[in-house]
Amino acid sequence: MLHVSASVKDSIQTIFLNAQIITKRSLITLLLIINLLIITSFLKAQDTFLGLTSNGGPDGRGTAFSIKNNGNNFSITHAFADFGKNPNGDLIQGDDGDFYGMTIYGGTYTYGSIFKVTSAGVITILHQFNSAIDGANPYGELTKGNDGNFYGTTSSGGTHSNGTIFKITPTGTFTVITHLTSATDGSNPRGHLVLAPDGNFYGCTYAGGAFGYGTIFKVTATGTLTVLHSLSSAADGANCYGSLVRG
Repeated sequence: MLHVSASVKDSIQTIFLNAQIITKRSLITLLLIINLLIITSFLKAQDTFLGLTSNGGPDGRGTAFSIKNNGNNFSITHAFADFGKNPNGDLIQGDDGDFYGMTIYGGTYTYGSIFKVTSAGVITILHQFNSAIDGANPYGELTKGNDGNFYGTTSSGGTHSNGTIFKITPTGTFTVITHLTSATDGSNPRGHLVLAPDGNFYGCTYAGGAFGYGTIFKVTATGTLTVLHSLSSAADGANCYGSLVRG
């Protein structure tokens, strides 16, 4: 049998104890790292939501706000002032990460505006509606097209005072693609456009059409509008306030 001296035994025991200490320290370090990852993951899971109010706020004309999904950190990122008031639709995020929206009233001509807002609350006005020239009072929200531009409707104004369909680039280049004519196209759309897989936009109007009770239509990105159905009140309903939804 191999005999080991007392000094060697002491050295072996010391090495064993040190190994246990190192193992414990490594385990503690590992647990700390795991806890840190869990906390970081939890914090990342707290999504931030942005929204609009149509009234109130410091200037009484609505606000843009942010809030965490757990209800914390509610903050007003911007209060609407002279550049527009009473936003009604939702915000939509652009490819640049900024958010785009509209106000029903206010602005230079008092007929509403189109704006973009960063997550920090910095607002840039892209367009001010001027009624007879390009439409007025947009109730819905913008819809992003396949080309990265935004499309929308106004509930009134335009050449025939029945509303317009327009597009606007993220940098603010604005184009009316259709001036609605009540009897043939329908009038006063209140909702937003819906982009379909065929690349066309679909929507409905509150009034106008063959029977005067509104229409369901499709429109291309260049403004060619086709009425798909004219509402006739008793037979199939009347006065569409909202928007279409893909089934």
